[in-house]
Amino acid sequence: VFEVNRPDRSKRRLQGKSDPTDAESAARSVLSGSANAIAKTQSGAAEMMRVVSVARRSAVKAKTQAMNQLRSLLVSAPQDVRER
Repeated sequence: VFEVNRPDRSKRRLQGKSDPTDAESAARSVLSGSANAIAKTQSGAAEMMRVVSVARRSAVKAKTQAMNQLRSLLVSAPQDVRER
């Protein structure tokens, strides 16, 4: 796996976006040795924020599921339980 430099924006603006063209350009830059971008490491502040974001998203999803389950139980509960 190689990290490839971003394409020239002015050239891309003139030619438009094209996934097949972008893939070919990336492959050519790797083969020619001009792909000299430094790959991101999985350490540091960005990775820590990603972990926190994933954990928060998971907690919010679990809370939503629990609240929905409680609401559905209340709807199907006997009348005297719903009135409390």
